[in-house]
Amino acid sequence: MKIKKYVALMLALVMLLGVLGSCAAKGQTLMKLEKEKITVNTFYLFLSRLKGYLSTANAYGLSAENDGFWDTMMSTDGTTYDDYYTNQILENAKLYAAALHAFRERGLKLPKETVKAIDDELKEIIDTEWEGSKTEFNKKLATYGANYDVLREAKIIEAKIEYLREDLFGTDGSKIDAQFKEDHYRKNYRHFKQMFFYTCNFVTEIDEEGNEKVVTGSDGYAKTEPMTEKEIQLVIDRTAEAYGKAVVDGTSFLDAWKNGKVAKGDAGLFDALLNETDANGKYVYTEDPGRELYPNGIYLKADSDYDFPEVRDAVFEMSVDEIRVIRSDYGFHIVMCYENDAGAYADAANSDCFAGFASNLEDLLLEEYLAPYLALVEIDEKAYAGISIKDVAANLHY
Repeated sequence: MKIKKYVALMLALVMLLGVLGSCAAKGQTLMKLEKEKITVNTFYLFLSRLKGYLSTANAYGLSAENDGFWDTMMSTDGTTYDDYYTNQILENAKLYAAALHAFRERGLKLPKETVKAIDDELKEIIDTEWEGSKTEFNKKLATYGANYDVLREAKIIEAKIEYLREDLFGTDGSKIDAQFKEDHYRKNYRHFKQMFFYTCNFVTEIDEEGNEKVVTGSDGYAKTEPMTEKEIQLVIDRTAEAYGKAVVDGTSFLDAWKNGKVAKGDAGLFDALLNETDANGKYVYTEDPGRELYPNGIYLKADSDYDFPEVRDAVFEMSVDEIRVIRSDYGFHIVMCYENDAGAYADAANSDCFAGFASNLEDLLLEEYLAPYLALVEIDEKAYAGISIKDVAANLHY
C-alpha cells in the first residue's frame, strides 16, 4: 500500500471517529413512532453487524471491507451494494420502531432481571476484553458508530422485541394455532428422498495413527478428484439399474437424465429399495451420506441452504410420487417427491430440517402484526441521506 493512500485512510478514520462519536453523544433521532425512536448511532451499530456478517466467508468475504465493493452496482437500475444493504437495515429498523411502540401499547415492561443481565454482560465484556477500561471499549465501539450507551440501548431494544414475541406467541410459539403451523408447513416445505451415487472420488491421506481419512479443503468441504471414464460408466450403469427398479411408470433412465423427462414412482417401493442392504450391511441402491441422518427423508424450503441447490429447485417443481434424475457436481440423484407427513416439523427425527421453524413463523406473524404501525414510522430523510455502510467497520462481536 502506498504511503499517501495509507495516510488518507487514517485521516478518514480519524474524521469518522469524530463524527460518529459526536453523534453518539447527541443521540440524533433517525426515525420515531410517537414516543419510540431509533437513533442514527443505533442504526450504524446495526449496519456494522450486517457488514460483519457480509465480510465473512459465508458471504462476500474480505471484499466487503473494501469501499469499492459497496459502490459497485448490483442491478441495472443503478442500485449499489451500499444502497441495497443500507436500505435493508432501514426496513428492519422500522420494524424495530414499530415493535417498540407495540411493546409500550401492550403495557409491557422488561423484568428488572433482564436489564440487570444486560448490564452484567456489558460489565463482563469490559472486564475480560478491555481490562476494565470503558474508555478503550468506547474507542472500539466508535468504529461501529456507537458507544457503551448505544450498545446497551440496542440490547434493551432487542430484549423488548423478544419479550413482545413471547407475549404474542408464547414460548417456542406455544400460542400459535396448531392448524396454522400445519398449513404454513405444508405450503412452504417439500419432502423428498433420494438414491445417490458419487461420480467423483474423495482425496484421502493417512493420518498420524495410520488411518485413512478424507482431506478437507479450506472451504470446509471434502476434497474430490475426477473419476476415470471407466469408473463413471460403472456409476451410470449402477444408477440406471436403481432407476429401473424404482420407476413404476415412465421414461428410460437416459431420457430422464439427458432430457429431463419425469417418471412415476411408489413410496413403498422406493423406501424398500433405499433400505435394501447387502451381506455386509451396506446400502445397495444409495451412497447418500444423509441416509442415516434423515431416515424420514429431507424437508426443504425454497430458500433452504442445501448442498445441492439443483435438487432443491427441482423438488419444488415436482408433484408427489414424481421421480427425476438430477446430475450434480458430486453425482447422480434419483429424487422422488413424497407427501408431507402430518406434523413433520414437530418430529425430533426431522429437527435438522426444521431448525428455526418456530422462530421463522413468529417472524412472519410479527411482521403481519406490526404492518399497521409501519406506515406511521417517521424517518428523518436528511439524516438518512448521509448514512452509508462504508462509514462503519465490520462488526463481528458486538
